[in-house]
Amino acid sequence: MEKKENNYGQLCRQLQFSGFGRGLNDDLKTLLDSGADFELPYVRQFGKDQVQATLFFGHDENGKYYFNRFSISVYSEGETTPQQQTYYISRSFVQFTFLEGYNLLKGRSVFKAKVGAEGMEGPAWLRLNNEDVNQYGNRRFHIYNEPRYGYNLAGELAQFPIQGLSDEENVTKLLRSLEKGNRCPVKLLLNGKELAYAIEALPEVRSIEFYDNNDQKISISTVLS
Repeated sequence: MEKKENNYGQLCRQLQFSGFGRGLNDDLKTLLDSGADFELPYVRQFGKDQVQATLFFGHDENGKYYFNRFSISVYSEGETTPQQQTYYISRSFVQFTFLEGYNLLKGRSVFKAKVGAEGMEGPAWLRLNNEDVNQYGNRRFHIYNEPRYGYNLAGELAQFPIQGLSDEENVTKLLRSLEKGNRCPVKLLLNGKELAYAIEALPEVRSIEFYDNNDQKISISTVLS
C-alpha cells in the first residue's frame, strides 16, 4: 500500500511539473488500481485554439506505473487539420511541459538548460522541423546549441525601447516567458507614444519577431519607423 501511495504521489508531481495541474489526480488514482496500462484525456483553451492532450501511462512487472509520454493536438480557428506531436518523458533528451509543447506546435522556439542530442549535452533552443518527420509522424527538432550558436536574447531585447526593462525583475520575467516559447505582450515608447505589440524569440536568425494587435507579423523597420 505504501509503495502504491508513493507511486501515486510521484505521478501527481510529474503531472503538475508537466503543466497538467491537479485536475487529473482523482482519475489517475482510480486507474492505478486497474492493473493495466491506461490513458488520460486533457483539454485546454488557449485563446482561439482548443488543445487536446492524451497522457499515456504504463507499468512494469512489479506494478509500478510510469508517465511515459503525452500527445497534443492543436485545433486552430480556420484550420481543418490539427497540428499534432507526441512528447516523451525522457531523461536522455529533453522534457517539455504541456505549454511548451503547445508553443512548439505553434511554430515557436523553446529554450532548455540541458539538452542531450547526438552525444552533446548543454543548453539549447529547439524548434519543430516540419520538413523532418519520423515514421511515427513525429517531427524532429532544429537544435541551436548555446553558447556556440550565439543567440543573446537579453541583448536583442535591449535594442528596443521596451517599457519596464529598466527593472531587472521585469527583464527576468520576460526572458523566462520567451524561453518557454510564449508570445509576450510588450509596450514600446516611440516618438513619445506608447505602442502595444507582442514578441516572440526567434533564435534561428538571432532576433525577435514582432506582432501587431491583429496577430500579424510586422518587420522591425516598421516597428521602429
